[in-house]
Amino acid sequence: MVSHFIAAQIFIPRLPADGVFLGIGGGTADFIIPKMAPLSVMQAAQRMLYRGLAREQREGVAIRELIIVSMVNGQSKRDRAQPDWVTDIEVGRHVCAIVADPECFPGPVLDLKSREQVGRLDVEPGK
Repeated sequence: MVSHFIAAQIFIPRLPADGVFLGIGGGTADFIIPKMAPLSVMQAAQRMLYRGLAREQREGVAIRELIIVSMVNGQSKRDRAQPDWVTDIEVGRHVCAIVADPECFPGPVLDLKSREQVGRLDVEPGK
């Protein structure tokens, strides 16, 4: 948490008024993995940090947090990934879409739940 807070303190004032400060978090703020309650506590605190930063900022830099609710098919999980997981490349594409046009992704907290949603605002899976 402290590293996210320090990053915000350092970078937000240095970004241009039309810039974006984007944090990335996981969905465990909404559920607890067995024996991982501290992770859920930190994810919930991180989400509230971004909500608080956005409220205090009000104008200028757009502040967003992308919550990756889906499992991610990344380098360390390719051997067991399921077809419905978003890929690390898709996460990157979604991040680029948010940074390119933050007004199309009103926040401060955004969810990435499915592959169908990549590059678009919250889309229900299968639509």
